Amino acid sequence: MTSNQTLHELLTTGSTSTPEGDQVALHSHVSAAEVAMLGQLVAELQPQVSLEIGLAYGVSALAICAALPPAGRARHIVVDPLQSHPQAWRGIGMHNLRRAGFAELVELYEEESCRVLPRLEAAGLRLDFAFIDGAHTFDYALVDFFYVNRMLRVGGVVVFDDADWWAIRRVLRFAVTNLCYSVCRTLPPAAIVQTRRRRVYERTLAVVGASLHRLRRLPGMEQPISRTFGAELLAVDARYGLRGPCIALRKQAEDARPYDFHREF
Repeated sequence: MTSNQTLHELLTTGSTSTPEGDQVALHSHVSAAEVAMLGQLVAELQPQVSLEIGLAYGVSALAICAALPPAGRARHIVVDPLQSHPQAWRGIGMHNLRRAGFAELVELYEEESCRVLPRLEAAGLRLDFAFIDGAHTFDYALVDFFYVNRMLRVGGVVVFDDADWWAIRRVLRFAVTNLCYSVCRTLPPAAIVQTRRRRVYERTLAVVGASLHRLRRLPGMEQPISRTFGAELLAVDARYGLRGPCIALRKQAEDARPYDFHREF
């Protein structure tokens, strides 16, 4: 089965076969809109080395691998400590990658990313593209990004899944306010499904943020306002283009901050 056939099967049926031949329903996988976004980004970048944190059933990995340069010119590294766990992903992600013909392209590490990434960085690995979709707590996501940033080449792209989760969004704010990253792609508005509560919340933030931004312009008010009100109320997301459930950042320059630099995020 080709990569396109495998991916199409997963997305259209909403299920996947296991290595033992059973069928299980998909869950926790990226959407068809995210598949298209990942494929377009990778096709444009043509990365020699890419990295993905979180394999699960392999949907995002299939999208990435299908858009990589021809065999022999690319390497896709995957980190997922639960890939073979019988109560988690049961080896299904790698099973789907083998079915699609990507087994030799993929290098799997079945350990926590906080242990694998330091070793890869110490070995001198350089990345052109990364997709972060591992543990969704702030500390784990920040550690993932910390090491990805150290390995990512200038001009490279890192994509965050579930970018509208509070912990992940906070990592994104850090990247665009304290490091040299800018938003290069988000899901199109039509692909973003928001609850009514979320829409009301974001409209309220926009009004409050505009008022606080005007206050910050008054003499002597910049630091007090920034220290008193958080990034949510200051509408940092809108200012930097952080919107939607999947956000891609491009690295514009290497980190050149002084040792004591900090900007609220």
